[in-house]
Amino acid sequence: NGREVAVGAKQIVLNAGTAYGGAALHENQPMLDQVTALSHVRLHRVDHATVEEALAGSLKDTIHMNEVKKVLGDVFLFKNLTEGQVERLVRCLERRCYAKGDPIVKQGEEATDFYLIQSGTVRVMKDGQQLRRLGRWDYFGERGLLLQESRSATCLAEEACVCFSLDKTAFSDVVGSFRRELEHRMNLQDLDVTMADLRLRAVVGQGNFG
Repeated sequence: NGREVAVGAKQIVLNAGTAYGGAALHENQPMLDQVTALSHVRLHRVDHATVEEALAGSLKDTIHMNEVKKVLGDVFLFKNLTEGQVERLVRCLERRCYAKGDPIVKQGEEATDFYLIQSGTVRVMKDGQQLRRLGRWDYFGERGLLLQESRSATCLAEEACVCFSLDKTAFSDVVGSFRRELEHRMNLQDLDVTMADLRLRAVVGQGNFG
């Protein structure tokens, strides 16, 4: 109960029921922030070994999966899912490791999985030309699954990479309720629209952002 404040580069006030120190616990390292009580405070302190034993597994993996759950909740494809649906989605993910230069998907092959990058960099190539690079918590592979078409590009591990994959069946179950909306948005990306095709309706703002 009570309040306390973590003093560091950024001052944060913590209230009753708030946990802190997760990052240090994750790495089994000392906390770097100074924490000062602003009022009478009662704390529950748990060490690394106790938490690992209680979780009956790797604390690092558990924290990573909680992070994945949060990331998926922010992904447009899954933003309308309930918390329970996101949890089921996380349980369906398979962790895959790739060495530098390994192809993750190849242009023209059948689309079988959706991918979420946990670590590393992925190079996206089409017809031998590099289109972009993807990094941590970027995702790819949804287009082929949604539109039921072959892979439109090749994705290569630019360095050692770890990805979470979701197979076609699980992906379809998850997005089934709003599949048509997603397909429509995907198809709009294929339209060739020029300035001549557009009409000015109103000026909604002005500024020097680009």
